[in-house]
Amino acid sequence: MPRRLVIVESPTKAKTIEKYLGEDYVVEASVGHIRDLPQKASQVPKELKDNQVVTGITKDFEAIYILDEDKKSTISAIRKQLKLADELYLATDADREGEAISWHLLQVLNPPKTMPVKRLRLGQITKSALQKAIAEPGELDTQLVEAQVARRLVDRLYGYPVSNLLWRKVAQGLSAGRVQTVAIRLLVDKEKERLLFIPAVFWDLDAVFRTRSGDTIETKLLGLGGQSVAQSKDFGDDGQLKKESAGCRVLTGDEANSLRDRFNSSSFSISSLEEKPYSRKPPIPFITSGLQQEASNRLGYSPSRTMRAANALFQKGYITYVRTDNYVLAPEAMQAIENLVLQRFGASEHAPRNFHALSGSAGGEHEPIRPADFVDPEEVAKKVGEDEKRLYDLIWKRTVASQMKPATGRTVIIEVEEDHADAARYQTRGTVIDSPGFMKVDPAGTKETILPPVTVGEPVEVAELKPEEHRTQPIGRYTEAGLIKEMEKRGIGRPSTYAAIIDRIQSAAYSFRKNKALVPTWTAFAVVRLMEEHFAHIVEYSFTKQMEDDLDQIAKGKRNGQQYLKEFWSGNGSKGLEGLLEAGLETIDPAQICRYPMPFGAGDRWKFRDEEVILRVGRYGPYLEAGEVRGNIPEELCPDDLDLKKMSEIMEAGARKDEPIGQCSATGKPIFIKSGRFGPYVQRGDSESDDKPEFASLLKDMEPQNVTTEIAIQLLQLKEGRLCGSTGEGEEIRVFNGRYGIYIKAGKETRSLTEDDDPFAVDEERCRALLAQPKQRGRAAAKPPIQTFEGVIELEGATIMIKDGRFGPYATDGETNATLSKDQDPEKISSSEAAQRILAKRERDAKKGKKKTKKKTGKKKTAKKKTAKKKTAKKKTAKKKTAKKATKKKSSE
Repeated sequence: MPRRLVIVESPTKAKTIEKYLGEDYVVEASVGHIRDLPQKASQVPKELKDNQVVTGITKDFEAIYILDEDKKSTISAIRKQLKLADELYLATDADREGEAISWHLLQVLNPPKTMPVKRLRLGQITKSALQKAIAEPGELDTQLVEAQVARRLVDRLYGYPVSNLLWRKVAQGLSAGRVQTVAIRLLVDKEKERLLFIPAVFWDLDAVFRTRSGDTIETKLLGLGGQSVAQSKDFGDDGQLKKESAGCRVLTGDEANSLRDRFNSSSFSISSLEEKPYSRKPPIPFITSGLQQEASNRLGYSPSRTMRAANALFQKGYITYVRTDNYVLAPEAMQAIENLVLQRFGASEHAPRNFHALSGSAGGEHEPIRPADFVDPEEVAKKVGEDEKRLYDLIWKRTVASQMKPATGRTVIIEVEEDHADAARYQTRGTVIDSPGFMKVDPAGTKETILPPVTVGEPVEVAELKPEEHRTQPIGRYTEAGLIKEMEKRGIGRPSTYAAIIDRIQSAAYSFRKNKALVPTWTAFAVVRLMEEHFAHIVEYSFTKQMEDDLDQIAKGKRNGQQYLKEFWSGNGSKGLEGLLEAGLETIDPAQICRYPMPFGAGDRWKFRDEEVILRVGRYGPYLEAGEVRGNIPEELCPDDLDLKKMSEIMEAGARKDEPIGQCSATGKPIFIKSGRFGPYVQRGDSESDDKPEFASLLKDMEPQNVTTEIAIQLLQLKEGRLCGSTGEGEEIRVFNGRYGIYIKAGKETRSLTEDDDPFAVDEERCRALLAQPKQRGRAAAKPPIQTFEGVIELEGATIMIKDGRFGPYATDGETNATLSKDQDPEKISSSEAAQRILAKRERDAKKGKKKTKKKTGKKKTAKKKTAKKKTAKKKTAKKKTAKKATKKKSSE
């Protein structure tokens, strides 16, 4: 039997495939991409350095690829197996990126021309799917490879030079991207709407009525004397009634309270009872973006967390391929669902239907994301981690529900009317589900409101009246799920890129999360302003969609990739990106781009001490400026939370930086409260007149406005060490405010103070008692873990603990410590998330280990060379001395 080498992308996938293949197959993993464009100019081959438009792209718009440093050992291992093989099977993912990885593997491995090379495309990793793929192998899709290359190069042509421009004109460290920058624009445009929003104030008067049988009905006031009462939906963003709602009556507080008094003595009765049929359609199966949105809404997962769990489920053979935009289920899947529904719910609940593909893009050949063999969620839960378990349950329910009957029932509408010339009209609605249909398998969102039986004309009495003031709210910000939905709707990006884009805009100083919403920073405002004013067409939503369509045309062989890249860069009848960048470097004024008079938009300009207030985006973040006074804007202050009151607080704090709060009684130097990148601090001495001013951080819970001159002096004493006594051996005991908190020191011995100890008042007796206690290794040793997970499947049954450490909360399995990210709550993080942090840390440590080993090896070689040189020099010196002695001896003779 011939020996066959199968190459996949991930080690997990390799393990799953190995289970289904015989001894004649060897499975190796490339661990993702093996080659890419060089990251810096020094990595480009010398002969190509002068032949580039940007790093990694030649003037003929061809890619310059280099082998990833950490993949050399992987390729070496694959080459060894290739020498022993008779056939090569490329089984990387069946999408654009997977096709490119297979192409790169062929380029690097360069198998003998006589060796058969076959392409395996797996929509799911099951035994039957694998057997079918081996029986019907395909060829490498070179058009798909060309499309991937074109996308990679257009991303580099856009990303590198535009990022460089942002570094020069806005702030260092910023990045740009053809999809990323447009996604940021979506966030900024939404925030602008919020900043320009004017709230409207109105009152309502909800009522609870009691029927003759004693049941209660909660209702809303809809009208008075035939005139509709204004609700939130009737107002526009300018705080005024919309044109179509111009005839509405806007209740004031006085009117609402007056009506309450009137209604308490009025007579009410049921004026209308209407029943309408209710129907709710089954959901459609998941495509990539739909899964990300639903997991965000129902499980609270970020897109990247969803994709990690989904990829793990795919690689273990539990679900079909995870990057798809096709809704059409395969016939075998339809049959499997039918059998399952008939068995569990009966034939009456089965309603087969199939769905159209959203687009003809690269992912269109795949089915929607569904269970591979429809294994019961309870069985899968025993073999996977927490995130994978919950996601599989979601996918299983959604897929089965899509082939079941709609939920049907009745909607009942009851109206109550006042017996009065200016009659009040109240209304309530209730829903009753008679036939749950698909809700039997997926009841999420089911909510019945059962109303009591009533008849028209039946009198009811007022049980409760609730006058309440309301303010209209601005349009909501995008959540991660909402942003994905909007990008999908506008044709911006592709499902496979959404998770990475959302991660990038949060990690690149462009947005932060508040609850579930994505809030753009002022840096994002400056970047979008620069792009809109100088590169308007390339941040247009329609242009970005057209780019996606053009790249899809390249994938179908209908457009030449190199020609497209040339037109994008050099232009075709109009300026290309190169010309726009050259003009931008000359004309863009950073001071103007990063300057916003306040408040944002229309309205009377804010002033502080008779100076106009300007918001500026600086290299270290946004700040307010009025004349000579500056005040730093807190990092996570939402743009629409920057009101007149907050502005005054920030500017007052900024003014205090330049005005001393008092003078030091010992030195006579002025003392200031200042605010820096790492928070507020005190300073003794003027920076301009004092060569060496002294600094000290505030304690953890201190507010700058509460710091007096006396407290500032005490903080400065803590910096140097406040003397509070001595040990029995005569060593001084001092109290310090250190990097990790308050501690005492006597000689080489240190101990941390507890939260109950006052660092300004702790005495010698207390300090001696602390020094007598055994020393603990770090603060976390004295604290119980925040959470403990036992038998974590991702780490082969290990126990994970979430602890609070010196650098913040972290996850540990006893061997590897991994710090949690800022947006991960240590009390809510799941075992799967914790395991992923640990695995990622292990991978980083492994890479660092390789680099360190190479450096150490280099040092040893250098050391050996130096030692050898020294020995040679000593020998030469010894020979010279011997020769001199011999010469002297001869001359004396």
